[in-house]
Amino acid sequence: MKEYSRKNSLRLQGYDYSSAGCYFITICSAGGEWMFGEIVDGKMVLNECGVIVYEELMKTAKIRDFLLETYVIMPNHLYFVANLPRSQPKKNFIPTLVQAYKAAVSRRLAYDRIRHYIKMNPATWEKDRFYCKPVS
Repeated sequence: MKEYSRKNSLRLQGYDYSSAGCYFITICSAGGEWMFGEIVDGKMVLNECGVIVYEELMKTAKIRDFLLETYVIMPNHLYFVANLPRSQPKKNFIPTLVQAYKAAVSRRLAYDRIRHYIKMNPATWEKDRFYCKPVS
């Protein structure tokens, strides 16, 4: 599998990203796809996926023990400011935080897709690959 890399890193060369302080973080959806909802009358309206993005952001802030200063979820990305307390400097904290958050959201979305498929299966029984007419 080919690994994604940016030609121009947005990270400040030589900066210790495990230092205490505020970090502005942007996470985009795959391919810029509108996955999290839409803007209606100047306000973001989250869809089911957007609600998962929100819930996992709140959980991640609590589990990873950082203060979520502010955030906004947009149709295809989110911004947030993570304030790391002085007592918490850990090597690679920010990259690990982003990776864990994205993994948590992906797991929830996959689970929801599977759950939906299972619930809807009876309605699509005749199109199912395991469908066969009963033997009389």
